[in-house]
Amino acid sequence: MNINNNERNLEGFLYLNPNNTVTQWNIARGTFNSASIYHSHPDNSSLLSVSMVDMLANNHNRLFAEVQIENIRKLYYPDCISRLNGLFIFDTPEDALNVMNEENWGATQLCEEDLTDVGAAIRRSSRHDSNWIPLIFNENFQLNEDWQTHTHQYWKGESVPNKQPIWELIIDGTITVWGTELRHTVLKNMQEVTYDVFKDSLDLLAYSINAAHMGSSDGECVAFLLNTNETTSIQYFMKLSDKDNPEFLQSMLAYFTENPSLFCRLGKDENWIMPDMSRFEIILSDEVIRRPHDLSN
Repeated sequence: MNINNNERNLEGFLYLNPNNTVTQWNIARGTFNSASIYHSHPDNSSLLSVSMVDMLANNHNRLFAEVQIENIRKLYYPDCISRLNGLFIFDTPEDALNVMNEENWGATQLCEEDLTDVGAAIRRSSRHDSNWIPLIFNENFQLNEDWQTHTHQYWKGESVPNKQPIWELIIDGTITVWGTELRHTVLKNMQEVTYDVFKDSLDLLAYSINAAHMGSSDGECVAFLLNTNETTSIQYFMKLSDKDNPEFLQSMLAYFTENPSLFCRLGKDENWIMPDMSRFEIILSDEVIRRPHDLSN
């Protein structure tokens, strides 16, 4: 089993969907975390990383399948990183493109232009052969007959016999977007194409970008898989815990006084208004997805 619990840094490749309005915010911010660094929400919701949100969007069958895969991980392979909470990093662009061509993997909403190079500050990771995924569920995301056997092989880190492995590294860590062209394109779109969404929140975005320079996760958008008595949905929330901390604000002031070229200003610094995240809620099912185990890491 290929599990690494040593903190380390590496370069890799990650799919980021700039057409997802909430993901735009995190791309422009420049850094974001795997959801596994946050504690489970007390109302039975579970945190999702950006890698999984696009796969689950409007796909009830995929959600059910991923929940079953996750339950096996929690029962038998708790040291592996959750597919729901973690981030999928690929060693090479070729590996990432090979996975994208596998419809079962779930990248049908992505394209080659969504692939960007990133720096990963990894706390924990596990490596798996993505060739198992089409053997676990079919193109309609329905579990295959031998799905449990193949899921165990996936979590054990085995490679599929007689196939060239396509290794995906699932990480618990922090991502820095190195693709400056992608960040600039997204930021331009937020100021022009999707301006109606972000026009009142650009000052908050600027603060979020500046906070990221300080190692703070303030301003990061986080997705929750939320079960209520009536429905299962993905909802978004924003972390803001340092903005009222005088010591943090003082250290930020000192940092940007010494490094003025790094300071981001998008508006007049007058309004820190959060964008309306409720408009981006994704209803996955009108039926609650029942599961025997909490999905927190």
